[in-house]
Amino acid sequence: MGRRGRWPGTWKAVCDSCGFEFPSDELRERWDGFMVCVEDYETKHPLLDIRIRPERIAPAWVRPKGEPIFLHNCNIISSSCYTGLGVADCMRADNTQFTYEVLKDLNGGLEVYTE
Repeated sequence: MGRRGRWPGTWKAVCDSCGFEFPSDELRERWDGFMVCVEDYETKHPLLDIRIRPERIAPAWVRPKGEPIFLHNCNIISSSCYTGLGVADCMRADNTQFTYEVLKDLNGGLEVYTE
């Protein structure tokens, strides 16, 4: 860079965008702080000034977690008429199509005792 420009009080300066030398009075400061020539000068885009509201991560209100509701489904084992396998409100007296041993094996060998 030389010390003198074309007029007194000016000097040679380099454009931060294209890298060419220009007199200092021909360079302008761009919106991002770069000193640029007339060809590289651009105004700030309006969308860069948009403010985005921060996202709320927590909901506005919540309910406490309720107690789980377990509904018993009657199946072939719980509706059998055999003691130790049938469950109250599911047992049927006429359900004798399978033997006690078959139903006990289907249940994994476990007897059901509900108190």
